[in-house]
Amino acid sequence: MKPETFTINVTASDIEVGEVANCFQCPIAKAMFRQIPHCSSASARDTFLRFIRGAKLYIANTPASAKVFMNDFDSGKVVTPFSFTADFHRENS
Repeated sequence: MKPETFTINVTASDIEVGEVANCFQCPIAKAMFRQIPHCSSASARDTFLRFIRGAKLYIANTPASAKVFMNDFDSGKVVTPFSFTADFHRENS
């Protein structure tokens, strides 16, 4: 099945309300939840990104720029809004 490609824009608001070391409430997960149509849950880890739509799970490899952002955010460094693109594949269930 062909992957779904999304460009995710992490905003200053996502950064402001994001939680450190919480893959479901970090700025990237918040941005994914807000921007992916019909997304009911999103999470971001340094190895993969995932979201749920309906009863289906979608997974993508975490892009390098998102990994750097996560590490900087979780270690208390100042981060700024950024965008990245990821190809999400639906998992077989």
